Amino acid sequence: MKPTEEQQAILDATGRVLLVNARAGTGKTATLRMIGSAHPDRKILYLVFNRKAREEAEEKFPGNVRVRTVHSLAFERRWQVGPFTVSDMLPPFKGRKSAHQLAALSHDFLEFFMNSSFSKVEPALEVFQKEYLGNISEEVKKLFQGSGDRVIKSCREIMRQWKRQQKPCPHDFYLKLFHNDGRFHEELNRFDMVLVDEGQDLSPIMLDALEHCRKRIVIVGDTHQQVYGFRYAIDAMKRFPSDEERDLTMSFRFGKDIAEIASLLIREAKGEKGFKIRGNPQKSSGVSFYTDLPRPKEGERRAILSRTNLALFDKALSLRSRGIPFSLEGNVRGILNRILDVHWLSLKEHDRIRDSFIQSFKELESLETYARDLDDFQLAGIVKVVRQYARILPGVVFEMMDIKKSANGDKDDPAVILSTVHGAKGREYDRVYIDADIAAALSRPEALLANALGDEANIAYVGFTRAIRELHLPPDFKNILTLTWQTGIRRYEPAPVPRPTRSSSPLRKRASLPDLSATGPGQSKPPRKRSFKVGDRVRTVHGEGIIIEISCEKYLVALDGQQGRLWEKEWGLKKA
Repeated sequence: MKPTEEQQAILDATGRVLLVNARAGTGKTATLRMIGSAHPDRKILYLVFNRKAREEAEEKFPGNVRVRTVHSLAFERRWQVGPFTVSDMLPPFKGRKSAHQLAALSHDFLEFFMNSSFSKVEPALEVFQKEYLGNISEEVKKLFQGSGDRVIKSCREIMRQWKRQQKPCPHDFYLKLFHNDGRFHEELNRFDMVLVDEGQDLSPIMLDALEHCRKRIVIVGDTHQQVYGFRYAIDAMKRFPSDEERDLTMSFRFGKDIAEIASLLIREAKGEKGFKIRGNPQKSSGVSFYTDLPRPKEGERRAILSRTNLALFDKALSLRSRGIPFSLEGNVRGILNRILDVHWLSLKEHDRIRDSFIQSFKELESLETYARDLDDFQLAGIVKVVRQYARILPGVVFEMMDIKKSANGDKDDPAVILSTVHGAKGREYDRVYIDADIAAALSRPEALLANALGDEANIAYVGFTRAIRELHLPPDFKNILTLTWQTGIRRYEPAPVPRPTRSSSPLRKRASLPDLSATGPGQSKPPRKRSFKVGDRVRTVHGEGIIIEISCEKYLVALDGQQGRLWEKEWGLKKA
């Protein structure tokens, strides 16, 4: 494969530290492979984000390139690895006010410490309390700040147990020891060159190790694809000092229209007026608006990308009610298990709950308070799912688990793929439908704060740039962000169909024209008669209920025996 001009400029760069700003779909992996092939006499380390990326790269990269994940560099057979959960931090706080909240914050702090470059717990806690408690309730914040000694003691105790191998440790723990002993950067210095992928999502501990590496370093990433900030990730593309910078701006994935709307999004949502991604001149792509998801044609596949698991679940139920087959991508099974556990909690059937942390709550209301105090929108969304769809739980969850289990990711899978943007990162689809919850997140008042809007803009950008041929947006995108955005995006609206005039229309018999005399001059045609009215009892796929509101072509139904309310179209209702 012949390098493009941009790729050749990267191959010709000589600086010890080179940053490559690679837009979505611009061939960053291919470029790194070219670098490896261009230096066959050098011993090169290529650090990737996860095991799947490692397996794929090992098949494609030349023999002089060793592909590893960060954790695999530090792993030793003596370590017994297991999950680290909030339940592990609950015992020290039992019996105290807001014990669950304090345990969760202590868990988050210890994860922060293990990923940080701090060697001691105390200074790390000071930073954590100042910079990472912004969205929790004031009452819980004061409780946590007043519990510093207990937090430090509990963190030290569990790390002592891990180190003595008295209980399984998380991967981040042995990586922390590897770094504290100075072995991380020593391992990097064994190679002639270090290639780093996903540079926008590096942990502080990895950044520190790279700063102590004296060999040549090439970091590739895209600032606007940073969607893991909640994991304490640092954007090396902005923070790491470099000798040279290069850009990859032409996407091989999609054509001009998708490139232009992605560029407009970053310029207007993040204020980066010089940002540009170029479309592939050899590819055709289109952008349009949609209101209802049309039924896929035979052999056609499309993806619906949501911001939250709650929206994904709603979409799955909607497709299920219409009889449209679909598959679920990403870590959906974990979410479905959690919905099940919260459902059992709502029924106070604690013996059926698998998650020990959820099992430790007495009732659903306590869990709801916990989610609100810590601004845990994912958990709050699960609680909302359980309340809204109580009538069809747990059966519908088991049904979706079967769907997830049977999907193989090949061309024979169902035509509609459901995923969150986080789950779709690194993937691409011929046709992408963006969920309305992504536009809603960009229009929330709190999102107008610079950092929050940046995170939400990144999620939208990643969603947009998963599309290869077609990008479909909900109408909600027309009324967000700036006037420049609103003006620019309206070019993708369908052109209005001109109404025929008397002079240009072929002559017809007067009898064939509709009789408008009853409406009077200047009045519109009478509205179509509805089949249902407010107060009617109806049957839906989710059970029976009463219509309590009508909006346009949709009916809001209060379902019997549950708090859920459901919007349905007329074809989805039958008289009870």
